[in-house]
Amino acid sequence: MNQKYAFHYVTCGFTLIELIIVVAIISIIATFSYPSYTSYVVKTYRSTAKDCLAEYTQFMERFYTINFAYHQKIAGNALVLPNLDCATQGNMQQRYLFTADTLSRSTFRVVATPIGIQAKQDTLCGTLSIDQTGLNTASGTEGSKECW
Repeated sequence: MNQKYAFHYVTCGFTLIELIIVVAIISIIATFSYPSYTSYVVKTYRSTAKDCLAEYTQFMERFYTINFAYHQKIAGNALVLPNLDCATQGNMQQRYLFTADTLSRSTFRVVATPIGIQAKQDTLCGTLSIDQTGLNTASGTEGSKECW
């Protein structure tokens, strides 16, 4: 083997310094992009929860139209909030728990309570709710104006 080919093999590879620089650049990019990504995911699930609360509100209004009360059926059976598709699709059951409270003949409030990773990451808005008058609330630090 002559010197020409040996020298050629040495100049074709990456040095350790070049590899460390590439890893450092990737680490810096990941450091800034991961929080933005998780924030986007949290906002997406929150938006889906708000849409689902709107569907539950529509369910409650249909229930009232049939039974003339929000809290029970005409036969006297208490309201059992169904699992609507919006609450079970797209991993929503791992992010939010949907319930109804403040039930009476003329009032209701449907609530989306964050659970699991959503509860840890969404401290800005927290628990979302809407009542029969359309009043939106959020328990987090941002309040309902920013969250709805």
